[in-house]
Amino acid sequence: MMGVMYMVLIRPQQKKQRDQASFTSGIEVGDKVVTSSGLYGTVNHIDDETVHLEVDRDIVVRVARAAVLRSQDAPATPAKSGGLLGGLFSRIVLAASERASPWARRAASRPVLFAAGCGLAVAIAGIASGGATWGTGYDITKFLVEGHRGELWLFPAKFTAALASTLSGAPGGIFAPSLAVGAGFGNLLTPIFPGSPAGAVVMMGMVAYFVGVVRAPLTAVIILIEATAARGVILPLFATALIAD
Repeated sequence: MMGVMYMVLIRPQQKKQRDQASFTSGIEVGDKVVTSSGLYGTVNHIDDETVHLEVDRDIVVRVARAAVLRSQDAPATPAKSGGLLGGLFSRIVLAASERASPWARRAASRPVLFAAGCGLAVAIAGIASGGATWGTGYDITKFLVEGHRGELWLFPAKFTAALASTLSGAPGGIFAPSLAVGAGFGNLLTPIFPGSPAGAVVMMGMVAYFVGVVRAPLTAVIILIEATAARGVILPLFATALIAD
């Protein structure tokens, strides 16, 4: 089991880290790059730990060298084979941050109006669900993991609210909301597996969706085990995480 985990999880992550370290150490003045936050710019000065990027005419920002993600000429590769629904979430968010689609460029040209529209979507989802989609979703996640059956509309409603919140640009996180969305997805699957414990099915949905969003299967399983103390399903969780990744 440890050998499989090393070959499938740890070794690919180590290679990815080595490739990234090699890229950042080889950055040169004049390179056109993209940072991890989606900032596009041209390198015009390099220090030991920082890089100066010209993002527009006479506008230069300083960022950490480690924050430089890739060359502008290199294709973005996240969420190619992740959990389908979690990968869809990531693709939409990345398209918006990188302005890779016409709708993203139109949204960026009217940021206040776009943020207001996102807020309206969150409000509509919250009102329609009786407040179930507001907040991090801890309560509804705990309810579903304990084996209770929830409403089937919870997943699309929470997915919409989480996506709109992220796209709005307002400060926040995606870890807890992603677990809540995954719990809603798992809840959708419980009628398909009537002979299985509902809580276990919900946890499979949580880890699959979460891995699709963050592409970190080992981290996803550890977080879920620590949060639920359900060590009896650790092998099914690992199997689900590997498939989602």
